[in-house]
Amino acid sequence: MAKPPGPPRRITCYHCGRSQDVSGRTTSTVCPACSKTLTVEDIVVKSYLGVRNVETCGRLIVTKKGRVVAQQRIVAHEGIELEGKLECREALVSGPVTMGGKAEWRGDLTALSLAVAEGATIRRGYFTVPENWLEELRARPPDEDETRREDDLADDELADGRGARDDVVDDDW
Repeated sequence: MAKPPGPPRRITCYHCGRSQDVSGRTTSTVCPACSKTLTVEDIVVKSYLGVRNVETCGRLIVTKKGRVVAQQRIVAHEGIELEGKLECREALVSGPVTMGGKAEWRGDLTALSLAVAEGATIRRGYFTVPENWLEELRARPPDEDETRREDDLADDELADGRGARDDVVDDDW
């Protein structure tokens, strides 16, 4: 038997920032403004996931045995629930981020709110909770291939005083 449609929900494209309404059952769609595919459903990670980017209009849920290694960025519009390990260059979240007692985080975070349970570990990262991060995301100039080159990232980090991260070796992971 088919699942009845849920209430419509409003999503925002993580490529161009345009909002649209979709059915509650939608798992993916195409942005009418930029014609790029959008993942709408929640992403649940129960084991290792190594990728360049993790992008969803839903939530990113990392279970206790889950580990996410994203080379570039994570975008999860409805939030991140972290019980396992997460590593990325930057994470942009317009919902709440919750870290369980055994969670481990490495990377920068821009989120609407942050809740860290006692025992959670933050290895490295710059955390910000701006008033309207979506406007900041829209204000960034897009790159030709939607990602920033490694050389540009290292130059930016040296310029703002954080230093290059590629020279840091941490064998805990």
